[in-house]
Amino acid sequence: MPRIFFYLILLFALLTGSHGFSQDSSREIPSPEESEKKISGGVSVDFVSKYVWRGIPSSEGPVLQSEGWFSAYGAQVLVWSNLDLGEAPDGRLNEIDLQASYEYEWKHLKVEPIFLFYFFPNQGGTAPTGEGGIKLSYTLGPFHFTTGHAFDIMEFRGAYFGAVGASYQHEFYSYFSLETGAGIGWGNAQFNEAYFALPKAALNVFQWNLALTFTPCRYLYLTPHLKVSSILDGSLRGQVSSPTNVYGGLQIGAEF
Repeated sequence: MPRIFFYLILLFALLTGSHGFSQDSSREIPSPEESEKKISGGVSVDFVSKYVWRGIPSSEGPVLQSEGWFSAYGAQVLVWSNLDLGEAPDGRLNEIDLQASYEYEWKHLKVEPIFLFYFFPNQGGTAPTGEGGIKLSYTLGPFHFTTGHAFDIMEFRGAYFGAVGASYQHEFYSYFSLETGAGIGWGNAQFNEAYFALPKAALNVFQWNLALTFTPCRYLYLTPHLKVSSILDGSLRGQVSSPTNVYGGLQIGAEF
């Protein structure tokens, strides 16, 4: 019965739109298989046609997103940045995120408490904020089920965002794999008041992802990816310039 339940969730996700929905409650560290190492790390740069965060468009055009991460015995730290290429002559750095987490694995279940802090340089005095949360993931063969829950602990104290997603990953060759998935996210009244100026709890966003990963050599990977994001609630849709977004990019990274 549990297997049937999980497959039904996955089938729904694939039919409604089908890269693992990274549930937008944390920054994702690439290549999950690397987490099996005691000590690992990496850097990457991602050219993306548009920056969309939890369904909210945060740029009008292309951005360059970079990250570096380090993991040791389950503990992980990550630094992520966003450079808006449409701002100023040579682009403008307008967001830096710092994330710390610890991953505990028991059989097929992973539990990961997370602290994520957002800083907004060159954004006219926009106050930094931070979130504490938890991410749960369950692996069943090539299927991966994830739920994440984030609670603001600084500027928008009490704001909550949650998400659930399902994904499927298939390795065609040792150097080429595909991942596809979908999920939904929701926010409470405090979250939607802070980011949409609308104090109501709602089912906020649906996302579908597709990613192909090429590994031409041991430490290097290239991942072209595509995402569709759509705000679900009618009232929230009217609060943003573009409630449905189709965007993609190319991520290039190195790991050890």
